[in-house]
Amino acid sequence: MHLGRCKTDDENQKIEEFSKWVLDVGDSKVDNIHPGDIFSDLEIVIPKRFLLEKFTNSVKYIVDNTYPDFVKNMKSHTYSKERAILSPANAIVDYVNTHVLCLIPEA
Repeated sequence: MHLGRCKTDDENQKIEEFSKWVLDVGDSKVDNIHPGDIFSDLEIVIPKRFLLEKFTNSVKYIVDNTYPDFVKNMKSHTYSKERAILSPANAIVDYVNTHVLCLIPEA
């Protein structure tokens, strides 16, 4: 996994901590909601420090931070392939896609 680098050491440390946690999820090294249950690996505890605070529009917040200056850079292949928003459900993907499509100015 590769996540970008930030301007400050504190931000870089937070990214490294998040990266390690995501890898630990993949390696089943995180706390489960129902320990001992046969489906325990399906539900995990996400540490509060990795959750978004309540925003008026959390999708807008995620898109704006993942794709800064989207309209200006949307035609750049490098810009697009260096970023991604992951979602566990297709309904959320559709919602995010609709939001991004609404950002594109009409020709």
